[in-house]
Amino acid sequence: MKVFFFEPFTLAIPHYETALELIQNHLNKGDEVNFFYCNAGLNFCEANYTHSLQTCLKCISRRKNGLELIEGREKIKISDFVNLSGDEKKLINNWNISFKDINELKAYQYENIDMGMAIASSLISIHRDPEPDVTKEAYMINRMFKAALKVYFSFKRLLQNNTPDLFYIFNGRFSDIRPVVRLCEINRINYKIHERGANKNKYALYENHLPHNFEAFQQLVNNNWNNASGSNDRYQVAEAFYQARKSGKEQSWHSFVTNQEEDKLPSTWNSGHRNIVIFNSSEDEFAAIGDYFQKKVFKTQLEGIRFIASALKEKNDISVYVRVHPNLTGINNATVRDIYKIKAANFHIIEPTSSISSYKLIDMCDAVVTFGSTVGVESTFWGKPSILLGDSFYKDLKATYNPQDTDSLRELLLTVNKPMDKLGAYQYGYYLNGFGIDFELYQAEGLFEGKFKGVRINPSPWINKYSNLKIVKPIMEYISRVHAEKH
Repeated sequence: MKVFFFEPFTLAIPHYETALELIQNHLNKGDEVNFFYCNAGLNFCEANYTHSLQTCLKCISRRKNGLELIEGREKIKISDFVNLSGDEKKLINNWNISFKDINELKAYQYENIDMGMAIASSLISIHRDPEPDVTKEAYMINRMFKAALKVYFSFKRLLQNNTPDLFYIFNGRFSDIRPVVRLCEINRINYKIHERGANKNKYALYENHLPHNFEAFQQLVNNNWNNASGSNDRYQVAEAFYQARKSGKEQSWHSFVTNQEEDKLPSTWNSGHRNIVIFNSSEDEFAAIGDYFQKKVFKTQLEGIRFIASALKEKNDISVYVRVHPNLTGINNATVRDIYKIKAANFHIIEPTSSISSYKLIDMCDAVVTFGSTVGVESTFWGKPSILLGDSFYKDLKATYNPQDTDSLRELLLTVNKPMDKLGAYQYGYYLNGFGIDFELYQAEGLFEGKFKGVRINPSPWINKYSNLKIVKPIMEYISRVHAEKH
């Protein structure tokens, strides 16, 4: 089998280590492994969006130090991915395009490749803003395009003459990686995307689809449930997932409830009222995922929250609480600021830094409203009616009420009092508690640290030692700026 790996940046832990483990596995099977890297040739990447030369040197050093740990590394065909014609170099160097807003950027395609959507995704993630000012970010956007075009032209040429049986890629949504995904699809090349698994000791592989494809994800959930051995254990495994989240245990990502007080409720809480709790999400995270989340009652979460506040403001026996997601701490964009502008006597906002318990809110409320976050399916598991106002990874598991218009939403807010069947919540919890493949060569010591074959893969220490010297640092910063603009 001929296998390709494209790892344009190696600073992300454990993602580079995941690639190394996969490389070692294929070498052990006798497969031909081709490894394509970036040698500071990208004008932009997610690990180094300012194109700092110091960061490039660290990335290159970590890449080399990691490959040194591979048994049989001499058999790996290692290549700088950049391979451009003179006309392509000229096009990239002269590239200059502008957009009026984020939606126009998202819609832009180059040779039917959704390059604009991928660039918008990266831009949104950098700024933590679902609607960044694309006119102010024109310089960065053009650098991102130049990097994406380098990737596109280089791999387009490569795959015309050298077709692998399997192509490994990390994440898949980023601006400098998405072109490879689309080229694999165009050329009917089997690809696998590697990402985090259920916990720090696992990694996940997604075959021929992005991890963010919620329909494919739900199919994985169903298949995992239906194909499980020892069916009596499925419910216990699922319950363990929800118990761990409630207790603040770290799973595949940070827990956001560790600083909350277990039984704390808002001082305004009135158990005699019908209490509706809205758990919002990081709007930028959903916007960054891309075009999978389309079937929504409201264009934005803010629009949905405004509607609920307005629809219930005259109801003296109903209280509405918005639990602002802890992940929005310190985020100051319009979608966050405007929540605080909503005013009604029965409308209350819980700050992202508040120690009020999210799970106590679930326990004590009459209904939960979410826009796609995991707390929506958790609420069903804990026996509460859960209203979902957007697409999500669990939407079609029949675990939530999914109103299709504002009239049905209003009716649910006023009357719903029974949770949906818990089966979908069990299926979801069962999958999330154990999906992925156990690492064999990588030993995790945290979400972002660990050792590969017992070795912590660090950049060579001389990089920090010399690049931070007073006489060297400004020179490197100047070279970084020029390189980003001209390279």
